[in-house]
Amino acid sequence: MSSTPLTSPVRFKKLNQPARFIFGSSAPGSSPNSAKNIGTLGRSYRFSGDVGGRDLDHFKFKVSNTRDFRIAIDNEGNRNIITSLLDSKGRLLFIRNNPLSVVVRPDKESGFIVRNLRKGTYFVRLSSGGRGEDYKMSLETQSPN
Repeated sequence: MSSTPLTSPVRFKKLNQPARFIFGSSAPGSSPNSAKNIGTLGRSYRFSGDVGGRDLDHFKFKVSNTRDFRIAIDNEGNRNIITSLLDSKGRLLFIRNNPLSVVVRPDKESGFIVRNLRKGTYFVRLSSGGRGEDYKMSLETQSPN
């Protein structure tokens, strides 16, 4: 099995689990330096929030060993939400010259899978041209198949 991560397009079922809504200083930051630190990503993490305009949402997490990684976004807003996976320096990750980023259309769910994501620190960035686009996000890891 190759140690190079692979990405696969995937459709997700509606996120039925209740998500925590984080207020105040625990809210996601607008840059990697102020990102909401969720620590080492265990099996899953869920978050509900809104993003738009100059307000970017950044989440910082660690992977303790090579894992398969999945992100799912349920866009409840009226404008597209762009979701990207960044490296430890806040740079967009690419696999085989393809950015690890997805545009999630209004009232749709989408995401991506990264197979064999290596141990390290990563960021998820959400952005939208709209104002206050509501979303639900799910981050999950599992042992590689």
